[in-house]
Amino acid sequence: MSMPTSLPAAKHSFAGARGAGRRRGRLGVAAIVLSVVACYGTLALITGLSAFGIALAPDETLLKTVIAAFALLAAMAVVAGRRRRGSALPVVLATAGAALLVYLLFVRFDRTVEVLAFVLLALAVFIDWRGRVRARCAVREHGDD
Repeated sequence: MSMPTSLPAAKHSFAGARGAGRRRGRLGVAAIVLSVVACYGTLALITGLSAFGIALAPDETLLKTVIAAFALLAAMAVVAGRRRRGSALPVVLATAGAALLVYLLFVRFDRTVEVLAFVLLALAVFIDWRGRVRARCAVREHGDD
């Protein structure tokens, strides 16, 4: 048996790249939702349970780490889409929102500024998601020519 001297040529498909971009867009949306739920959902759960006389004391450091990790994941998903669409606005908003949120969680907390950080991050994810949808539509329209 003889071994082939070269590998077969790879078939390139842009469908995989488009699918990856779609997943990154969904990842950004899921990450910001999970970050907000980890923050405010936990607060609501603790408040609701205390109304029934049940005391719950989650590990504060763990909770802060989870919130920050999801916020950073959302920002990374936005940054990953910048090269394809070229717009810097979502990257600036995501970076500012995530950095501000991490600072607030681990250095100096302020509830009002925390809401602003979540709004910046959510706005960045929305603009990025909208750009992905428009890019997909443009590819479909251009492909019909």
